[in-house]
Amino acid sequence: MKAIKYLSMVALVVMGAIFASCENLEQNVVPVAPVDPVAKDNIVVCKFTVRLGTGGTKALVIDDENNKGVKTFAKDDQIAVIYKNTSDNTVTVLSDALPEGVYGDNTTFTVTLTNPKPSTPVRCIYPAAMLATIVATDSDVDAPANINYAALEDDQDGTLATLGSNFDLAIFDGTLTGEGALPAGEASLTNQLAILAITLKNSDGSSVISGDITGMTLNDGTNNYAITRSAAAGPIYVAIHPTSSASISITATDGTNNYVKYLTNKTYEIGSGYSVTWRMATPIFTVGMDGSTPKKVYFSKGNVQVTYDGYSCTWSLAEHQWDCIGNAWGNTVVRYGTLAQANTTADLFGWVGASSSLSGAEAYGLTWRTSGYGNSDTEGLKSDWGTKFGSGWRTLTKDEWSYLFGTRQSGSSVNGVSDARYTYATVHGVHGVILFPDNVTIEHSEIDRWGSINDRSSWATIPTNGQWAALAAKGCVFLPAAGYRGDNSVVHNVGDGGYYWSASSVAGNANQAYSVFLKANNQGFAAADDRFYGFSVRLVRDVE
Repeated sequence: MKAIKYLSMVALVVMGAIFASCENLEQNVVPVAPVDPVAKDNIVVCKFTVRLGTGGTKALVIDDENNKGVKTFAKDDQIAVIYKNTSDNTVTVLSDALPEGVYGDNTTFTVTLTNPKPSTPVRCIYPAAMLATIVATDSDVDAPANINYAALEDDQDGTLATLGSNFDLAIFDGTLTGEGALPAGEASLTNQLAILAITLKNSDGSSVISGDITGMTLNDGTNNYAITRSAAAGPIYVAIHPTSSASISITATDGTNNYVKYLTNKTYEIGSGYSVTWRMATPIFTVGMDGSTPKKVYFSKGNVQVTYDGYSCTWSLAEHQWDCIGNAWGNTVVRYGTLAQANTTADLFGWVGASSSLSGAEAYGLTWRTSGYGNSDTEGLKSDWGTKFGSGWRTLTKDEWSYLFGTRQSGSSVNGVSDARYTYATVHGVHGVILFPDNVTIEHSEIDRWGSINDRSSWATIPTNGQWAALAAKGCVFLPAAGYRGDNSVVHNVGDGGYYWSASSVAGNANQAYSVFLKANNQGFAAADDRFYGFSVRLVRDVE
């Protein structure tokens, strides 16, 4: 019978006969130099007993509604032991893996130490999956490099099973005995992380959205955790560094919608678990007035992309707001009158509508064309691109883009500027423009370097990656300067110009439609451009 392994949230305790038995073995070896012809290895085989907490300390703070989070050891479990040898080198060994069997809250691991230096520091790490590669320059057994904290940032999938198996980090720091064995007596393996069981709700709290979430980023100002998961019911489990009075920013996506949350003065303590429920807001932008009623929209999580597999096109949104293909494969293999080459992804599109007589990839704006886009396609992007992503998605009109950038009374205060609407910026090394949502407040100290607000500049606002995560959690939108395709093979102005189509055609001109262009020290919110140009597309959805 195979034991099931669950998450341990409270300190694991090494109880009783930790050093149940030790055996010193001397083994002759071939000397490596004539200086020491009697060199020997001192091999110490230890039986190291680890016991989980008992009584009230055994149950977890987190309750997964089925097993209460109680943990037992399981087949293949290991501990890592880091110690000094007689040459003063740091050595790392893994215990033997537990064999098939039934385990409770305590078991014995077999650990072999070679040439241990008596009375020197020793560290035990459980589980061994949290062990980092020990570099030769590590001078201390208990150096932070021993712990693979980086795994927390990239490898979590939000499930209790994976967290319990790989990220339930506990350590024991002690001293080898005078014989160079693991210490006898009682010691404790202490949990090093805080665990969050996160339930997400929509902005008014009327429905749970956790089951739809496929990606989430959590940032505490120092550490950034990216959680990828398959949509599933129940909480999202995340292991984090303990924090004290931290500002926490959270972004989440269900593949189409973006959700954000910003928390202040949050403390999550070492060795503790927290069941938390957060209402996630969807950032809102005013894009015009319908009489006396403001028109408000949400932005999609990234620019539109399309992938052609040789037979059909698959539509998607860029994974990150700063993602753009630029002058690279996909955007540069379009051809007049033909489909894009197979296995390519493009994110620059000609302005063409669903009612066009064009076929195949041309109907999706993937080909280069100098003329012939009919003026009957007056709402081409609005009725074509948006419908690829479900009901309600569309492209802003010319007037809405102009209002968003030039007229909007946002109610926001950014770096001391009232009604802040945008700033030219560099995010994750990509030039573009940050749009500030309605009614946000961002202080000067929240960004290392600011440029102009509500005016053009040379991408001078530069947040760190962590600072951008906090801005995104406040609802900021980033439009990358992805350049434009003006012929059949080259993308121009990548990193120096962002060009975004509107849904509005130019009256009386069958070959032009309106766009937004955002260049270093230059901009236009209602520019008339030839429809054959390949521009970026960013979708919005109306706020009901």
